[in-house]
This record gives sequence, structure tokens and C-alpha cells, in this order.
Amino acid sequence: MANNLDENSLTDLRKVLKNNILNNKECSGYIKEKSEVLQLIQRTVQCGESNSALLVGSRSSGKTMMVNQILSELKSISTFTKDSIVVKLHGLVHTDDKLALKSITSQMQLENVVDGKVFGTFAENLSFLLACLRTGEKRTSKSIIFILDEFDLFCFHHNQTLLYNLFDVSQSAQTPVCILGKLDLYSHLKKLKSRFSHRQIFLVPGLADPDKALEYMLDRVRYYLVLPDKCHSDISKSVKKNWNETVNKLVKDKKFKQLIQRLADIDVNESTLKNILVSELHFF
Repeated sequence: MANNLDENSLTDLRKVLKNNILNNKECSGYIKEKSEVLQLIQRTVQCGESNSALLVGSRSSGKTMMVNQILSELKSISTFTKDSIVVKLHGLVHTDDKLALKSITSQMQLENVVDGKVFGTFAENLSFLLACLRTGEKRTSKSIIFILDEFDLFCFHHNQTLLYNLFDVSQSAQTPVCILGKLDLYSHLKKLKSRFSHRQIFLVPGLADPDKALEYMLDRVRYYLVLPDKCHSDISKSVKKNWNETVNKLVKDKKFKQLIQRLADIDVNESTLKNILVSELHFF
């Protein structure tokens, strides 16, 4: 079909498809895992519980996308924004506890409160920050959602002060906190394994049933390539209709299915599929 399009229409089509593939924020699958994380955060904010969990999955398995989608949904609720603060730390950026604490202070917007104060220990500093967020009883305190990327790198901090203090807070009657660690490798967590013995959430790309991998991949191809009815672009209705018909025929084609099956046998990672689709846009 691409051969029948003029250059402008072809350029517009590539632009829209590339945006659909690269800027799509929907987290595919993980319905059970997403629900579990959502409930953890909601119980922290609404009920004053403190919770912690590890999200374990290979790189590009969708851990960050899932968490971001959950937070995006929650932020649309006015009470969540009012009653909680999200603090994000990254093991590659916050390479020691001092940098992490500085970032926590900044994200809590408490720089002016701690300015000039001297704390004897990390624990004293963190406790002071959390105390600043209390407005009375525990149930009326502002909840803190800690998101720790590259969780294993925090395990290499000196004495693991940050981790142990956060976990101590989550197990105490202080400010309600929810700690979500995102991990690619599980081998570095022997020292902290006991703290997560009942709350480890594993994210496996694709479907648990290998026999449905082909169906899953074809659905994702269709999802990324079919143009929605409300597509904000200069693409005409006729071009959109013809393109969508072409895509629907493609995913039913025997040779195309064989090609996708070969990919599914090797890797059902969403990022891999998206990279392949984007690279193919330049060939039509």
C-alpha cells in the first residue's frame, strides 16, 4: 500500500506510527501484578499501612512502565495527590546515602526546613524529614511512596544505611511509607531477602502460557500499527482505512505469522518488538 501514497502522506503515516510505537504508555499484560502493586499503594495512602515489595524482572520487561502507569492513574485522584508524596531514587544516580538523602529532601520540598540543621546520623535526618510531614495522628499523616530503581546498587552502599532505615520506617508506627524496589538481578539480595520473603512480585514478559506467545505478539503488532479512529493527524480517512485493512491482512498472513513465531520463540520482550517495528517503518 505504501507505494500508492504520495510523499507527504507517507511522511505523515510514518510519523503517526512512530509516535504510537515509541510514546505509548500503556503497560501490556501484568494484570495480576499491576493490581497487587496498586493495592499496596492504595492501602498505604488510604489506610495508613506501611508496605514494601520488590518488582523483579529482566531489563525492558515493563517494570518502570507498569509503575508509571499506576502512578498516573492514582494522580488523577485528587486525594492521592493531596495525601501522598512520590520519591524516586535511582541506583546509578544516587550512588551514596548522602546523595540519596539530598534528593529525598528536595522531592519532599523540605530544603528550607533542614537548612542549617545538623544531624548526628542518617536515621536522625530521615526521621526529621518524615516528622515534618505529619499533621497529627498516623492516619492523617502524609504518605510517602519510595520508588527505588536499580535496587541492587543500593545494596552496595556503605552499611546499606538508606535501605535499612527505610525498611525500619516501613515496619514502625511512623509515617506510612510504601517502598517499591525494581530489580533486574536477584543474586545480590541475600542479606535483604528475609525482609521481602512474603512480597516479591515477578514480571515475566509476554504470557505465562508459551502456546499463546504468537497470539500475544500478533495482538501487539496490530495494537501498534492500526491507526485509531480519533487520530490527530493530516492522514485522510481513505488512507487510514486502507492502511488498517492492510495491517489486518498482514497479521493473518501465513508467512508473517511464521516470522513472528520465530521472534516469539526467541524473545517476547515488548521493547524488542517495538524496536523492530520502528526500524521497519523506514523500508516502506
